[in-house]
Amino acid sequence: MGQFPVSVTQDLRPRISRLCYAVSKRIEPGKTGKLLEEGPFVFLEDLSPCMYVASSLAEGERLKAVGWLGWGHPYTTRQVPLPETRLAQLLRLLVDPWQPVLFMDTHECEFCPEETFQVSPEGNEESEEPLVSCREVDGVTFVEWETPRLKAYCRRHEIERDGLVVYFGATNLYVPGDGCVYVAPSMIAHYVDVHNYEPPAVFWEAVMNCPEMASEAYKQALIANGPANEDWVGAVRHITRHT
Repeated sequence: MGQFPVSVTQDLRPRISRLCYAVSKRIEPGKTGKLLEEGPFVFLEDLSPCMYVASSLAEGERLKAVGWLGWGHPYTTRQVPLPETRLAQLLRLLVDPWQPVLFMDTHECEFCPEETFQVSPEGNEESEEPLVSCREVDGVTFVEWETPRLKAYCRRHEIERDGLVVYFGATNLYVPGDGCVYVAPSMIAHYVDVHNYEPPAVFWEAVMNCPEMASEAYKQALIANGPANEDWVGAVRHITRHT
């Protein structure tokens, strides 16, 4: 279900009926590797400067990319079973990850077959009628909506383990390491869980040693190991816990 705050009543249907369906690459069913559509998602080699979020090469040297996989680019696969403690810790960090900037886009897995979806009897995708509801929290009105496509999207982008539910594909994760901060798309959880992807050992070490998200220790680790500029430090210092 999608959710966002609004201050006034407005008709949101023309915009929400196709929200969250961005696809970076689609593969025609039954024809492995045939490209149907390309989008904005980028491929970055593991431990390279994460220029997707960095504003300069110097900043990118302190923001290292991990898990930015792409169709047609080989990646390291796991040779031994994944320890559940590793996946559990990664999922805990992804429940509500901090990120200094939000991108209004989503990411579909390029390695999974595209899910077929039956459109309306008229054959018009735009004719989907969303279920819209409103609720007020602390004086802020939240509009919630749901369409068959959005339900299917959420189902494809959900991992549940031991009562913990994580949605992936629309956020990034910042994990402080030794002399750098690792930046990974939340899709990394799916890659690890389903596609046998093995991130670099230094990333796993950082994940297992990462302080609690939004804690003072987390902030200090980001400042000590991230870019040494005012924008970064200012953004980290404004991290707040979500309740």
